[in-house]
Amino acid sequence: RSITTAQLLFNEGASCDNVGLSPRMIPLGDHNCDNSDWKWAGLAPYSNKVFYAPHHAPSVLVVDGESEEIRSIPCTLEGKKKWMGIARCGNKLFCSPYNASCILVVDGDTEEMHTIECNVEGEKKWHGIAVYGTKLFCAPYRASSVLVIDGETEEISFIPVNIEGLDKWTGIALCGNKLFCAPYLASSILVID
Repeated sequence: RSITTAQLLFNEGASCDNVGLSPRMIPLGDHNCDNSDWKWAGLAPYSNKVFYAPHHAPSVLVVDGESEEIRSIPCTLEGKKKWMGIARCGNKLFCSPYNASCILVVDGDTEEMHTIECNVEGEKKWHGIAVYGTKLFCAPYRASSVLVIDGETEEISFIPVNIEGLDKWTGIALCGNKLFCAPYLASSILVID
């Protein structure tokens, strides 16, 4: 079940057509957060670990990709619907602010955390985050602009979308040299290039 075994099989000619993958569950155990809903929202790999962005959960969840051991890193920010989405840039992981007024940054090596203030108040601001080069882009859900984070300097900027309204786009993905945001209630796909 390890990645190494899968790579060996692939190297010998295996494909998804002739090798069955079997889904299974890893119980959360003590990390279940009192069975609340929307515990984490988004995941991103770094090295041999997977990091999960805290939505209602009080911590970042970390899963060791080899041993599948689960542990958590407590956050200093309390509340619900804090972040929605996480992406890696270099050795850092960035969480897109949903109700939080800051971006959560996790060092993938040391697992130390800090925040970057956005100075934007409100609920459900951005929904999803994607990397393009050394910059990260957050899809505007209720915000009036795309949030841009420089992954190296941690400076932020905004790209106005000139469309007001609620629940515009959810999720963002890089394809070639363009970023695409999925319309939720918006009547168009948002493209950033």
